[in-house]
Amino acid sequence: MMNMQVLKTVGVWMLLIVHGASMNNIHSQLVKGQKCCKENLPQTPSGCLSKVESSFTPPLNFVNTSEAPHTEVLWTPYSLKCPRGFNIAYYNLESNVSKILPSLIIEGDRIKLKWLDEIILKTTSNFCVEALPNDAYRALACRPDPNIICRDGTCVSNCCGQQEALNKDSNPRCLPTNVKKSTYNYKTISGSPIEAPSDEVIITIVPDCKTIIFLDCERYYLLPNGQLYEYEKSFTYGLNTYCITHNETGSMTGAFACHVPQSKAGTVKSYFQSVGVILSAIFLIVTVLFHIFIPELRDMQGLCLLCHMSSLIVADLALFTSYIFSQDLTRTHCIINV
Repeated sequence: MMNMQVLKTVGVWMLLIVHGASMNNIHSQLVKGQKCCKENLPQTPSGCLSKVESSFTPPLNFVNTSEAPHTEVLWTPYSLKCPRGFNIAYYNLESNVSKILPSLIIEGDRIKLKWLDEIILKTTSNFCVEALPNDAYRALACRPDPNIICRDGTCVSNCCGQQEALNKDSNPRCLPTNVKKSTYNYKTISGSPIEAPSDEVIITIVPDCKTIIFLDCERYYLLPNGQLYEYEKSFTYGLNTYCITHNETGSMTGAFACHVPQSKAGTVKSYFQSVGVILSAIFLIVTVLFHIFIPELRDMQGLCLLCHMSSLIVADLALFTSYIFSQDLTRTHCIINV
């Protein structure tokens, strides 16, 4: 009888312990963060010391503010090592997080870095956080350096990383996918398909420019030298001036490119060229009509001049067409015009 009472008491205590543990799991969430290590600083069992401080509390971005009091962060040492061709980029972390400023977000049981790479939101788990004076914090992540990576290969700029796709919302964001490798369709400048270069190197970088435009796949070719060719304007985008986007299946959907507006001097020059060419054609037509209606002008020298002026009229009209209607010409008409 005594043994039964003891067993009941032990069972009640075990139930209370299990229930208390489960309640703690419900009301508290343990997430893992990464704190930077420096080789010239001492280490402790709890992590790396970046300075003498009472606490290490970088600002976190909580989607649901009610989660903040129930979230515990375990900051573990993480030595960030960038591969060859990558440099360390620094992102200052502010207490007032937003879509623009870099911030630390919670995804599952891990903390990730979110930042705005020009116009595309990105997240990464390959980063670490370090403390600065005046209770400030910054995140360190790896950013590719095209001048180093592309030294021994043909580089193609990708907006998102491998196994990532760009969403179709108004706020572009790189999202993970199950596709192992994205596809790249190479073409010659005339539009003929061609195989990918043997020294192909894919880099993940968004162009840094004042104005960025989006190009559909129908508006550009990816050349075998890694450049982007917008055939409607006969304009070529080189390294650091474009990046290609993909969908969930790994197919190309378009590209972001640096917009280079035509200068006022170029616009005025094009206008005067068009006016000059059409005036030249008008006066040549008038001269030809004089030679047709005045028999005395149609001697041997006049006939040679008549043929020469007729050729000039055709050339002027072709130039005027290319100036004014270059955006609307089909490929066949363009070839004939040339």
